[in-house]
Amino acid sequence: MNCLICRENIEDGLLTKHLRSHKTTIKDYCLKYINRKCLYSGQPIEFINYKQYNNDIFANRNNMVLYLKKAERGEAEGIIKNLLGIRKIDKAILYLPGQTETRASEFIPSPLLCDQININYNQMGQQSGLKTRYNYFQKLSCHSVLKEELKIAVDNREQKDITISAKKIHMTLNVGDYTVLNQELFNNIYIDRKEPLDFIASMTSQIDRIKKELIRAREIGAYLIFLCEKPLTHMLNLENSDYYKRYTKVTGKYLFNNVKELSQEFPETCQFAFVPEGKKIGEFIKTLFLIKNDLRMVDLQFFIDKREL
Repeated sequence: MNCLICRENIEDGLLTKHLRSHKTTIKDYCLKYINRKCLYSGQPIEFINYKQYNNDIFANRNNMVLYLKKAERGEAEGIIKNLLGIRKIDKAILYLPGQTETRASEFIPSPLLCDQININYNQMGQQSGLKTRYNYFQKLSCHSVLKEELKIAVDNREQKDITISAKKIHMTLNVGDYTVLNQELFNNIYIDRKEPLDFIASMTSQIDRIKKELIRAREIGAYLIFLCEKPLTHMLNLENSDYYKRYTKVTGKYLFNNVKELSQEFPETCQFAFVPEGKKIGEFIKTLFLIKNDLRMVDLQFFIDKREL
C-alpha cells in the first residue's frame, strides 16, 4: 500500500510506524486522508481501529437497514455478500449467522431484513462461502394434541415450577430442563429455560459449564434450545436497564459475543431464542414442542421477530 501523504510504498502492518515520520497517528491519518463516509447518511465513519475503519461502510446498524431497504436489488445483494464475507474472514466463522447472531452484530444484515427485501439470505451466505443451518422459506405447522395427552418431562433440578397446559413428569434429563415424551413428537429436542440473570451468568461466569453441557448434548445427538424469558431487544440493551445494573456490569455486547461464539462452535447442537413480549414461558415451551417442522432447521428467533411464533 502507498502512504497517502508521501506516496511511499509501505509493507503491510508497518503503516503506524511509518506515520511517526509524519508526526501523525493512524487515527488522524485515516480521518484526514481516507475520510470514509456512511453510504446512507454521508456522516463520517467512526474510527476504532484501522481495519474496522476500512471495512465499515455505514455509521450504524440503523443506517445499514435503511440503505438496504431502498437500494436496487443487485446493489443490496452485493453489499450483503460483502458484509458477510468480511465477517467470515474477521471472525473466522464457518456458518451463516442466524437471526439472534445478526441482531447482536453491528453490520450483518439479518435473515428477517433479507426476507423483507426479497433477498435469499441463505444464497447470500453460500455465495460468501458460509454453510447454512436454517430453512427460511418454510411455513410452521403444529401437531394437534389434547392437553391431557401431551407429556412434558421436567428435569428434577429445575427450580421454577412454571405453568404448562400438559402433563408434567419429573425426571433426570441428560441435558436441558424440558423435553417432550410423546413418541410421535419426540425428536431429541431439549429446552434449557433461562431467567435473565441466569442467562447472563450462563454466558459469562458459567460459560465452561454450558460448553460441557453442549458437548454432552452433541455426544448423545440431542439438540438444545436456550430459551430466555425476556425478549431479545431487552437482553441486547442490558446497560440501559437500572435493574440489571444493580446485579451486573456486563454489557449486551459482551454477553452476546459468547452467544455468537457458541452458535458457531456448536452449530448443529444448539440455538438461542428469546420469548416475545406478552408470551408466557410455559405455553411458549409447549408451542415449540408441538411444532411439526424439524427445529434443527428452524431459526426460532427469525419466526419470533416475524411474529409467527
